[in-house]
Amino acid sequence: MHAELERLREEEQTVKAEIERALEKENLDREREMAGEETAADAVGAVKSGAALLGDLEEVRKKVERFHARQELEGYAAVQEKGESVVSCYRSHPSTPLDCWRQVSEFKTSVSRLEQQYVNSLR
Repeated sequence: MHAELERLREEEQTVKAEIERALEKENLDREREMAGEETAADAVGAVKSGAALLGDLEEVRKKVERFHARQELEGYAAVQEKGESVVSCYRSHPSTPLDCWRQVSEFKTSVSRLEQQYVNSLR
Protein backbone atom coordinates (compact mmCIF):
# COMPACT_ATOMS: atom_id res chain seq x y z
CA MET A 1 0.00 0.00 0.00
CA HIS A 2 2.78 2.43 0.94
CA ALA A 3 4.69 1.53 -2.24
CA GLU A 4 1.58 2.12 -4.34
CA LEU A 5 1.08 5.54 -2.74
CA GLU A 6 4.73 6.45 -3.37
CA ARG A 7 4.45 5.35 -7.02
CA LEU A 8 1.32 7.50 -7.48
CA ARG A 9 3.09 10.55 -5.99
CA GLU A 10 6.05 10.09 -8.33
CA GLU A 11 3.68 9.70 -11.26
CA GLU A 12 1.86 12.87 -10.16
CA GLN A 13 5.17 14.78 -10.02
CA THR A 14 6.06 13.53 -13.52
CA VAL A 15 2.67 14.59 -14.89
CA LYS A 16 2.99 18.02 -13.19
CA ALA A 17 6.45 18.53 -14.69
CA GLU A 18 5.17 17.58 -18.15
CA ILE A 19 2.23 19.96 -17.82
CA GLU A 20 4.51 22.80 -16.71
CA ARG A 21 6.85 22.21 -19.68
CA ALA A 22 3.90 22.09 -22.08
CA LEU A 23 2.45 25.32 -20.65
CA GLU A 24 5.82 27.05 -20.79
CA LYS A 25 6.29 26.00 -24.41
CA GLU A 26 2.75 27.13 -25.25
CA ASN A 27 3.37 30.53 -23.61
CA LEU A 28 6.64 30.99 -25.48
CA ASP A 29 4.97 30.05 -28.76
CA ARG A 30 2.12 32.47 -28.07
CA GLU A 31 4.60 35.25 -27.21
CA ARG A 32 6.47 34.65 -30.46
CA GLU A 33 3.24 34.74 -32.45
CA MET A 34 2.15 37.98 -30.80
CA ALA A 35 5.54 39.63 -31.18
CA GLY A 36 6.13 38.37 -34.69
CA GLU A 37 9.34 39.35 -36.36
CA GLU A 38 10.80 42.68 -35.32
CA THR A 39 10.18 44.06 -38.80
CA ALA A 40 6.50 43.17 -38.50
CA ALA A 41 6.34 44.68 -35.00
CA ASP A 42 5.98 48.15 -36.52
CA ALA A 43 2.34 47.35 -37.31
CA VAL A 44 -0.24 49.21 -35.26
CA GLY A 45 -1.30 47.27 -32.19
CA ALA A 46 1.50 44.72 -32.45
CA VAL A 47 2.97 43.40 -29.24
CA LYS A 48 6.72 43.88 -29.13
CA SER A 49 9.41 42.05 -27.28
CA GLY A 50 11.34 43.73 -24.48
CA ALA A 51 14.38 44.26 -26.71
CA ALA A 52 12.28 45.91 -29.41
CA LEU A 53 10.63 48.17 -26.83
CA LEU A 54 14.01 49.17 -25.41
CA GLY A 55 15.17 50.00 -28.94
CA ASP A 56 12.07 52.12 -29.51
CA LEU A 57 12.58 53.86 -26.18
CA GLU A 58 16.17 54.68 -27.10
CA GLU A 59 15.01 56.06 -30.47
CA VAL A 60 12.44 58.32 -28.76
CA ARG A 61 15.07 59.51 -26.28
CA LYS A 62 17.39 60.46 -29.15
CA LYS A 63 14.59 62.35 -30.90
CA VAL A 64 13.86 64.30 -27.72
CA GLU A 65 17.55 65.17 -27.33
CA ARG A 66 17.71 66.35 -30.96
CA PHE A 67 14.60 68.46 -30.41
CA HIS A 68 16.05 70.09 -27.30
CA ALA A 69 19.29 70.81 -29.16
CA ARG A 70 17.35 72.40 -32.04
CA GLN A 71 15.20 74.33 -29.59
CA GLU A 72 18.27 75.89 -28.03
CA LEU A 73 19.85 76.70 -31.39
CA GLU A 74 16.79 77.94 -33.27
CA GLY A 75 14.47 80.79 -32.27
CA TYR A 76 14.65 80.14 -28.53
CA ALA A 77 17.44 82.67 -28.03
CA ALA A 78 15.46 85.25 -30.02
CA VAL A 79 12.42 84.71 -27.81
CA GLN A 80 14.52 85.17 -24.69
CA GLU A 81 16.08 88.32 -26.12
CA LYS A 82 12.67 89.79 -27.02
CA GLY A 83 11.32 88.90 -23.57
CA GLU A 84 14.24 90.64 -21.91
CA SER A 85 13.66 93.74 -24.04
CA VAL A 86 10.00 93.80 -22.86
CA VAL A 87 11.11 93.55 -19.24
CA SER A 88 13.72 96.30 -19.62
CA CYS A 89 11.18 98.52 -21.38
CA TYR A 90 8.68 98.03 -18.57
CA ARG A 91 11.37 98.86 -16.03
CA SER A 92 12.41 102.01 -17.87
CA HIS A 93 8.77 103.14 -18.29
CA PRO A 94 7.11 102.21 -14.98
CA SER A 95 4.43 104.89 -15.23
CA THR A 96 3.75 104.45 -18.99
CA PRO A 97 3.86 100.71 -19.79
CA LEU A 98 1.81 101.25 -22.97
CA ASP A 99 4.92 102.80 -24.53
CA CYS A 100 6.33 99.23 -24.73
CA TRP A 101 3.78 98.05 -27.31
CA ARG A 102 6.46 97.58 -29.98
CA GLN A 103 8.61 95.30 -27.79
CA VAL A 104 5.52 93.30 -26.75
CA SER A 105 4.49 92.90 -30.39
CA GLU A 106 7.99 91.70 -31.37
CA PHE A 107 7.96 89.25 -28.44
CA LYS A 108 4.57 87.86 -29.50
CA THR A 109 5.79 87.45 -33.07
CA SER A 110 8.93 85.60 -32.00
CA VAL A 111 6.89 83.29 -29.74
CA SER A 112 4.49 82.60 -32.60
CA ARG A 113 7.40 81.74 -34.91
CA LEU A 114 8.90 79.39 -32.33
CA GLU A 115 5.54 77.68 -31.78
CA GLN A 116 5.17 77.19 -35.54
CA GLN A 117 8.68 75.71 -35.76
CA TYR A 118 7.80 73.33 -32.95
CA VAL A 119 4.60 72.20 -34.64
CA ASN A 120 6.44 71.70 -37.94
CA SER A 121 9.17 69.67 -36.21
CA LEU A 122 6.53 67.22 -34.96
CA ARG A 123 5.35 66.43 -38.46
